[in-house]
Amino acid sequence: MELLQTVIDLVSSAPHSFVFMILVMCGLGLPVPEEVTLIAAAWMTVKGLANPWSMFGTAVVAILIGDLATYTIGRNFGYRLVRLPYFKRALSEDRLKKVDQFFDKYGDWAVFFARFVAGFRLACYFIAGISRLKVHVFIFMDALAAVISVGLTFIVIRRFGDEIEKAIQWVRRGQYALLVLALVAISIFSGWKYFIRHRRAKSLSAAAEAAKASEHAG
Repeated sequence: MELLQTVIDLVSSAPHSFVFMILVMCGLGLPVPEEVTLIAAAWMTVKGLANPWSMFGTAVVAILIGDLATYTIGRNFGYRLVRLPYFKRALSEDRLKKVDQFFDKYGDWAVFFARFVAGFRLACYFIAGISRLKVHVFIFMDALAAVISVGLTFIVIRRFGDEIEKAIQWVRRGQYALLVLALVAISIFSGWKYFIRHRRAKSLSAAAEAAKASEHAG
């Protein structure tokens, strides 16, 4: 709560400008939780210090710019940056390995899921750049996740009004629930695709064997 109050005090003098700046820097690894800044941004709209729609747009655009900057850095400089002190802390070897496994399991959707896993985003977007994930795919996945994340935060904070502590709890629960639902949906979809491919391969194999048997019979 102390950090949240500090951020609220900071952004209240120029809400849009400060929210934009902090969120862009969060995308580049600023050690301030992105969720705290989003809660502060939504709180500004509750207090009438900012228009909800313009603040929502500011937050989404700032997130996309910060994340795209990290993606671009990874795409252009790759693992060379990991040797530098700043990036060595934020992009440890262990974390990069976990992100690689995450991409192997979920593919392009890893970019979407990373939005809901604090402390995982920087490494994920960096790896997305190194692996040369298509820019339009990265932007689509990141934008989809950002709209959902920012939208959820704004809806909950504006719904609970002055009950800020309760609102923060519901924001965290909502993000966790969304992550679980998304993971379950993707797992079901991946399983279904595997089943279809397996059944198709089995059908082709049976057809090939039938063709061979027919040739021998002839």
